[in-house]
Amino acid sequence: MSTAPAAVTWDDLACAAQDAVPDGWLTATQWSDHFGMSAVHTRHRLRGAVLSGKWESQNFRIVTGQVLRPVPHYRPKS
Repeated sequence: MSTAPAAVTWDDLACAAQDAVPDGWLTATQWSDHFGMSAVHTRHRLRGAVLSGKWESQNFRIVTGQVLRPVPHYRPKS
């Protein structure tokens, strides 16, 4: 008698496909909470900092809501 394969859920697939985000990399929303500024203001500041070379940006695939998508993460250059 054969056994049926275990049911795979969306959560299992999404967690397996997510990128591991290294320490120090945060999303614009996370940085806005850290700085106490609005998300829009933080995104403008981060964009300027990346263009000036003081910060760096990299996309990591994470689950947002029910969707797996690339989301830009930021960190200051050392």
